[in-house]
This record gives sequence, C-alpha cells and structure tokens, in this order.
Amino acid sequence: MVRAGVAVQVCGLVIRPGDLPHGGENGLLQVPAGVEEKLPQVVDAVRSRERRLMGWVSSEDFLLDRLRDRMLE
Repeated sequence: MVRAGVAVQVCGLVIRPGDLPHGGENGLLQVPAGVEEKLPQVVDAVRSRERRLMGWVSSEDFLLDRLRDRMLE
C-alpha cells in the first residue's frame, strides 16, 4: 500500500474515499458518499422497472423492434 484516503481508479472508474463501489458480472458502478439512505428506494424502482420489462419480453406482445424503446422508458 502506497497511500490511503485518496481516490483510486478501478477499470477506468474513479472511486473516492467514502464512495461505495458495487460490482458484479454486469460491471462496476460507484455510489457517491452521502446517498446511502436513498439506496433502498432506488433499488426498488429499478427492480420494478426490470420486472415490467421482463414481463413484457416474455409475453406474446413482445416485438423486437420495440425493445430499444422499452429499455429507454
């Protein structure tokens, strides 16, 4: 270890002291310090959106031509 308490770069993403890095098979993201209390609400919104999208993808109404538009909604 050379220094502590400084920003580091991980896979091109700058992580600053206090930030919360989160990674998995889909990549790495940075949650800025100070927004931790909002995470449960944001996670619920993302999961809800993904449930609706996947429900549509597996339905008879699914059209590949509309997939991009639905993902951007």
